[in-house]
Amino acid sequence: MDMKQTILLTIALMLTIASHAQIIFENEDQRWQLTGVASNDDFTAIFCDITILNNKAGCFEVHEFDKNASIYISGSFGNSKLLESTFEGYYKPWHRYTNVTNWNYYNRGNQYKIAHATFYFPRIPAGITSFKLHFYGGIGHPEYKRKSYVCPAFTANISAPNNKNTTPQTHWTENELRDTWENKIGAPIEGIYNFIATSNTKYWGNIRHKLAIIKEGQNYKIIYLSGSNDNIWKEGELKGTFSATTTPGLYKVNTWYLENKTHSKADFYLEYDNRKITLYDAKNYVETIFMKLYPEYDIDETTAPVNNTVEEDQLKGNGSGFFISTNVIATNNHVVENAKRIEVVIQTPQKVSHHDAKVLCVDKVNDLALITIEDSSFQNIETLPYNIQYRSSDVGSSVFTMGYPMAQAMGTEIKITDGIISSKTGYEGQIAMYQISAPIQPGNSGGPMFDKNGHLIGITSAGIPGANNVGYAIKSSYLHQLIDAAPIHIQDITQEPNKQEFVEMIKTFSPYVVMILIY
Repeated sequence: MDMKQTILLTIALMLTIASHAQIIFENEDQRWQLTGVASNDDFTAIFCDITILNNKAGCFEVHEFDKNASIYISGSFGNSKLLESTFEGYYKPWHRYTNVTNWNYYNRGNQYKIAHATFYFPRIPAGITSFKLHFYGGIGHPEYKRKSYVCPAFTANISAPNNKNTTPQTHWTENELRDTWENKIGAPIEGIYNFIATSNTKYWGNIRHKLAIIKEGQNYKIIYLSGSNDNIWKEGELKGTFSATTTPGLYKVNTWYLENKTHSKADFYLEYDNRKITLYDAKNYVETIFMKLYPEYDIDETTAPVNNTVEEDQLKGNGSGFFISTNVIATNNHVVENAKRIEVVIQTPQKVSHHDAKVLCVDKVNDLALITIEDSSFQNIETLPYNIQYRSSDVGSSVFTMGYPMAQAMGTEIKITDGIISSKTGYEGQIAMYQISAPIQPGNSGGPMFDKNGHLIGITSAGIPGANNVGYAIKSSYLHQLIDAAPIHIQDITQEPNKQEFVEMIKTFSPYVVMILIY
């Protein structure tokens, strides 16, 4: 859908409409009148009527990448470049041409001399009621060199009085929060946090927010303190709200305001882990980390609310794993470490089954673990449709991963990501790992990584905050070493994978990739 259609479809949501035409530029050849300013969640549109004032034919053309032409708006929010523009005239003599970067119009006579122009920019923040439109003229029509065919150059003040700030304001300031928490703090998650890193800089750019979390009733508020453009955001304004889920430490974000103060349409979850929170955009696979700054002292976690108390029968989280033998599953050590109980979920087209498991052996150095299913109802696997390739794969090799990222938030259907091997060493040069372009989310850990032919070549281990599409996988040769060191003989039931289309390969492999629930 183009931007004009988007504006038209959301006309009911427009926040600001000019009440009368305002002349923003005039010379002997033409007059520009502002007829309206409108915004939806995504765009701000400026509407103008352009009138030819003499008996000459009017012709104008702008190319956004022409070094002599530039259209943008500016204000306390910074500068925003033109996204698109459209032109329409009253009668057929008007010629109209538009795409993302070009527009022109001309009048073939002296009778019909008004064109309607619309300029689309990124949404201005709510609360900005005035800004400037900058129009630096470019070339005229290439067939003409006369003055009347040269686009004007001007800067105009644009008023948007109805673009009100609708972000809720709380009564909290940083000093008041610190005073409140000086002697008493409730839930461990409450406190002041500072932005650390994000996996997608398009979401946050160079902004370094300082936020506070406070519990009010059964819900939590995220309050803006500082770090953004303070001409837009004010201390104490509400940045978001969230509530607890059935998974300890995992929360559902109910409200989130973007930097331009519009309400986000993304599906957000928040995870609290010791002294940091991680904000997940489950739809776009973006994670952002905030580190706790205050209170500085350690909090007695036993004072946490009941839904944050981890007991043996309470789910702590999930990871992924895959069969390597009849009843033996490989995963990451960090997935099963400190687990009081382990449950394996096996999904086939016919049924979903749950089985208890226990740790067989671990390799803490390389973050690997083998677990065995200890359940009389489980029927041992006879053969596996893939084999384990122990030699190293080349940089540039196509790979795909399988697993169950954030199952509580994103559902229990298996998820597939694909990419390439970017490096044969991992974070800080670790030789036991590959760096891959497939993003690894929490819950993906311990899942298999295959090459395009269906050979298992790695075990997914971790992503890295602050980097786009970067993940790490442990090389399968280290899994081989752990299998050799296991306290029992592990039967090799793998086989050379059949040649088949990618979609069919996923269907074939999926029943042997399991979700691991940790209690």
